[in-house]
Amino acid sequence: MGFGQSVLGMGIFEAAQLGLGSRGFGALMGRRAMNQYKDVFAEYDTATAERKAQIEKLYTDLTGRVLDSPGGIRALSQSLARDSGGYYGGDSAGMRYNAAMSRSDVAYRQLPGLADRASEGITQGFDTRTQYGQTGANAINTGYQNRYGTSMAMLEGLGNQERQDIGQQYDAYGAGVSQDLTSRGLGGTTVRGSMLAGNERERRDALGRMDERLRRERIGLHTGLTGDTLAARQYGLTQQLGLRGEALGAQQDARNFGMDTRFNAYGARADIARGGLDYRDQSYAQYLANRQAYGMMPHDTDIQTTRDQAQFLADIQTMPPQMPQFPNLYGG
Repeated sequence: MGFGQSVLGMGIFEAAQLGLGSRGFGALMGRRAMNQYKDVFAEYDTATAERKAQIEKLYTDLTGRVLDSPGGIRALSQSLARDSGGYYGGDSAGMRYNAAMSRSDVAYRQLPGLADRASEGITQGFDTRTQYGQTGANAINTGYQNRYGTSMAMLEGLGNQERQDIGQQYDAYGAGVSQDLTSRGLGGTTVRGSMLAGNERERRDALGRMDERLRRERIGLHTGLTGDTLAARQYGLTQQLGLRGEALGAQQDARNFGMDTRFNAYGARADIARGGLDYRDQSYAQYLANRQAYGMMPHDTDIQTTRDQAQFLADIQTMPPQMPQFPNLYGG
């Protein structure tokens, strides 16, 4: 219910006229009072409308300053959008990533080189050790071979003297038998032939036993010398195989180290690139946020000031006109 509306549904002016009547001196005074009241009410409406217009003008001017001015919010937003699009749009992110990767390429190229040099050093060390081992094994083998050759050469004249002694012994025995039988007159008999034949059999048996014994001695010496030589060769071979195995293991470890280093370097390279890119993106995002905050500071102040002014105008109380008091012309 607006001002000027009574609880009975009629205007206060009509209610006043009804109460005062429409004739006589009272009616005249009532009409004058009502006209004055209407004038005051019109002034109240005018003042209220002026305050409303002032508030609307404050916000209209604020909109022009904050949004449409060269330094306004719309221009600031467009500038931030252009800068953000230029930084994040298109190939910019890829170019920044490639730039970060190129900066880490130096470290990436150096690490595998270090691993390769370490691998070469390990390989050279084992090669040198293997050569020393091979030289030592060859010297041992040569020593055993010389020992074998010298020992077997010393066996060449073994048994000659014994063979000669056996021959002389049986020759002397045969001669004695012949002489004894001849002195008895049996030199041309079969007895002498049988005796001499028995002597030759015993000679052959003695020489056979000597040869068998010498063969056993040669076999024993040969076996011992050969066993020592083979053992030395086996030891050298075992050492060579061990050194070769260690060298191969070291080379494999060095290669694995190189591969691991490459993979780790590649991962570190990517991490460095991503870290640098993230840092730059965060820094630029903070830069845009700071620009927005600093750009909005004067506008925020302007908006708050305008709100305060509008609130001040809205808080001004213009009291509405009061119902006029008419004289009681009729008594009561």
